[in-house]
Amino acid sequence: VNEHGKITVLAFANMSLFVFAIGLLGESNGEESDPTTTTTTTSATVSASKPPLLPKFALLGKGDMSGSGRWKSTLKMITDFYDLFNKAINTSYFEKKYKEFKDQEIEWHKVVSTVEKRELNKYAPVVSIIQKYKGETHAVVERFRCEVLEKAVDEEQADVVLGTVHAAKGCEWDNVMLLDDCEELL
Repeated sequence: VNEHGKITVLAFANMSLFVFAIGLLGESNGEESDPTTTTTTTSATVSASKPPLLPKFALLGKGDMSGSGRWKSTLKMITDFYDLFNKAINTSYFEKKYKEFKDQEIEWHKVVSTVEKRELNKYAPVVSIIQKYKGETHAVVERFRCEVLEKAVDEEQADVVLGTVHAAKGCEWDNVMLLDDCEELL
């Protein structure tokens, strides 16, 4: 991942770590070519090159409200807002789950406006992710789920350790990168 080996990436919020990890994975939908595929030309048979090796990720934190438990709720939030973006969500479910939007029309542009006007900072990164990936949001979430969450390894085996500054308290690493959302903490 870098010339120094393993790197620990810390952020204030999981949403920033999500965007960072997707950047490392590439923004494709996760479909990789079959490395055994061959292409026939008039003079020879040429093997297709193998896809690049993906980094192995570790997630800091343990328990339901950190580590993989927190990531599952983060991905669920992105999925819920994406369903709203696609007009494919039960509005009463959305109102119950996200009480800040109760008593308003549950429609994508109105929710985005509420996030901006009321400075609902915990939802701003979700809105940004959906505005960035639009119709590819579901594929990006699934790529993260498959390549990071489901394949997470122990810290010792990881190329990249992802964690919030809260989960990192008391820990030490050789190579640490702080993402931009930590600026206010410095």
